[in-house]
Amino acid sequence: MVINYKDGLGRQISKGFIQLPSRKEVPEYYELIRKPVDFRRIRERVRNHKYRSVGDLEKDIILLCHNAQTFNLEGSQIFEDSIVLKSVFESARQRIVSDDEEKQDSTAIRNDDGGRDNHENGDNAGDTEDEGGEEERSRKMKVKKTVNSDVDSDEDLEDNTAKDEG
Repeated sequence: MVINYKDGLGRQISKGFIQLPSRKEVPEYYELIRKPVDFRRIRERVRNHKYRSVGDLEKDIILLCHNAQTFNLEGSQIFEDSIVLKSVFESARQRIVSDDEEKQDSTAIRNDDGGRDNHENGDNAGDTEDEGGEEERSRKMKVKKTVNSDVDSDEDLEDNTAKDEG
C-alpha cells in the first residue's frame, strides 16, 4: 500500500525511495547516512520473512523517511514525499491494528461461554490447572504474523499462506 500510494496528481511518490543513490555518484549520502535503507531492501526483507512484527517493518519505514529528511533540504519534493509516505504507513498500520483487534474481539466473544471471562476478572474459583492452564498459556503466547508486501505476486501470497497454515 505504501509503495503503490499515489498523490492527488496520480504520481507514485515512492519512486524516489525504491533504490538508494549510487555510492559512486552520491558518496556524501553514505557519509551522512549511517543506516541506509530503501524500499527494495524492505520488500526483500518482507519476502524473506525477516520482520518478526509490523513494528519491525515500521522501524525500517521510519528510518527510510528519517534518512530522506536528514539528507534532503526541508521543502524539497523528496523531503515532503517522505512525510506523506510515513503518514500513509501509519494509516495502514492503524488499519491493521484495528482489524486485528476486531478479529480478537470476535474470537473472544465466540469463545466466551457466559459473557464474561473469569480469568480476566481474577475469579479463578473452580478452575483446575487442566481446565484453565492451557487456555491461559495460549493467551500469553505471541502469534507470529507474516507481513506481506503489496508488490508480492499472488503466487508469493499463496506460498506465504500455505507456510502460515502449515
